[in-house]
Amino acid sequence: MQTYLQFLASVLVFLFVPVLSQLDQFMYAGFKDVGHNNLTLDGTAVIEKNGIIRLTNDTNRIMGHAFYSLPFQLKNSTTGKAFSFSSSFALAVVSEFPKFGGHGMAFTIAPSKHLKGLPIQYLGLLNSSSVGNFSNHLFAVEFDTAKDIDFGDINDNHVGIDINTLKSNVSVTAGYYINDSTKQDINIKSGKPILVWVDYDSSVNLVSVTLSLTSIKPKKPILSLNMDLSPIFLDTMYVGFSASTGMLASSHYLLGWSFKINGPASRLDLSSLPQPPQPKKKHSSLILLITGISLTALVIALCFVAFGKASTSSDVFAFGALLLEVACGRRPIEPNALQEELVLVEWVWEKYKQGRLLEVVDPKLNGCFDECEVIMVLKLGMICSNDVPTIRPCMRQVVRILDGEVELPNELRKPGIIDSQEGFDEFLHSFGTSNSFDKTSSSSYLANKDVNTNTSSISFANSP
Repeated sequence: MQTYLQFLASVLVFLFVPVLSQLDQFMYAGFKDVGHNNLTLDGTAVIEKNGIIRLTNDTNRIMGHAFYSLPFQLKNSTTGKAFSFSSSFALAVVSEFPKFGGHGMAFTIAPSKHLKGLPIQYLGLLNSSSVGNFSNHLFAVEFDTAKDIDFGDINDNHVGIDINTLKSNVSVTAGYYINDSTKQDINIKSGKPILVWVDYDSSVNLVSVTLSLTSIKPKKPILSLNMDLSPIFLDTMYVGFSASTGMLASSHYLLGWSFKINGPASRLDLSSLPQPPQPKKKHSSLILLITGISLTALVIALCFVAFGKASTSSDVFAFGALLLEVACGRRPIEPNALQEELVLVEWVWEKYKQGRLLEVVDPKLNGCFDECEVIMVLKLGMICSNDVPTIRPCMRQVVRILDGEVELPNELRKPGIIDSQEGFDEFLHSFGTSNSFDKTSSSSYLANKDVNTNTSSISFANSP
């Protein structure tokens, strides 16, 4: 009789172990045929035919979320102490323009699987009014591919640990340690699968983030944070991912995912996971090459791909910086450059004043470009980057300039020395520049200026 009871007890234990394990862990080596009972997707997030989750596509200013559908008990109900947890996942970011990310993605633990976030720099996690609120109870590990000054981003290729805000508690350039002292950087937006481990050891209150381009976990994490997550977590929380795009867009992919409470997450093998689409190989400077397609048409396409219908002065400024970066083959700020070459727009203006503007063109082009078109792009970049917002053209005018409807003046005035009340039309007319804007077009443009009486400044209204 005793033997029978022992046998029955062992059977009952065997039957209940799988059920119990489902409450504190899961593992997906791809997401093909995964239903809504297990995953909750919203925004632009979809499961592709090959079984990968695409959180965002190449559309500007969008966001997508993917959460495990059921909440997890993340705290001891008696002591209030947060449990240890471990998560492993494979991600990939495919950017349309390899040098420019838009905008980033994050692994997150939140009170709800329906986040009230915004795209762009908020990564779909938070919004302008919720950033920094303790009531968010939000934990996130961000993989950011766009530098945001407001949130103190260190660069446009970093990993950060965020608590209730997008201003990371700690952050580091993406990479992994080959050994205890040698670090190898990783380009998040390269399109290559990146395996990530996020671990929290509640016994020592330590969060660790580890990255690798292989299935082998490096011994040393790339990022750590000493913090007790007990005050951050509620008793039950949801785990998932969020991603967003900005003025530029990237497709953010999740290839596989495992999670476990009080133990190591199940191992993922990159070779057995569905793969993301291969990014198109191109260098941003190559749009300046004349290969049978008009440079004007290419830059117009870049204008719409990068900024869509954006026409605010800040968007135009960013587009001007992008034009200069494309033409010169270097970043807006080059920390290792000579002092006079540190700020790209200032360096271009100085070369322009010296009559040596073509010296700023990306040397990788080996002189294979149309000088007139390159000069036009550089001049437009300088005008769009003007310190005076009212002098910057709107996107409609940018396209007309690129299309030859509006001529740029032969001589330009350096930013900052222009009457702040002067508009772009007046700026062009001050040089006696002719253009094909008819009176109706010009009048409607001027009528679409919004006057801010508080700051006595003028900003341009949105135009298609």
